[in-house]
Amino acid sequence: MELSPEKEDEIIDKIVDKVVNYKMKSAALLFFRSYKPMSSYGSQVAPAMLGPFFFLLDLFDIEGFNFNAFFMKRENLDKLIEKIEAI
Repeated sequence: MELSPEKEDEIIDKIVDKVVNYKMKSAALLFFRSYKPMSSYGSQVAPAMLGPFFFLLDLFDIEGFNFNAFFMKRENLDKLIEKIEAI
């Protein structure tokens, strides 16, 4: 599943907004930096293991598949980390 650049930017903004609202910059950076080496593997396994949960999330307008597709690309994680560091 491919996301448009606009959708990728929207997801980055959503995550950064949550990090700012909850004042979790250090924790988010620690998590995303430690997740980075396994991001593509985890994103490929997640639909198989969590498929029914993604379906339920989509029923409640929570974009499970979009977030999963976002984390499949390592460049997106780099952009996210850079944006969190900039705040």
